[in-house]
Amino acid sequence: MLTFDEFARLPMKEKAERYVELSDKDKFRARITEFDAENSCEVVKVSTKKEDIEAHEKFMRELKQAIKEGKVNLLQRNKD
Repeated sequence: MLTFDEFARLPMKEKAERYVELSDKDKFRARITEFDAENSCEVVKVSTKKEDIEAHEKFMRELKQAIKEGKVNLLQRNKD
């Protein structure tokens, strides 16, 4: 198993490949820890187009409804 400290010293490409070797706790640490923000974070731009905003809002409404109806459980892990 790869430790978080070992993971933190890896190049970004190798981090992406070896992430699965971390414990659940270290996976969480990896997700919330900022490494070299310039080289390790992908900037995602949010669309301000009306149709994109409406599509996102519709998706969120449908997701909330599915969770409410028990069709989706975000806390349940896949057993595959």
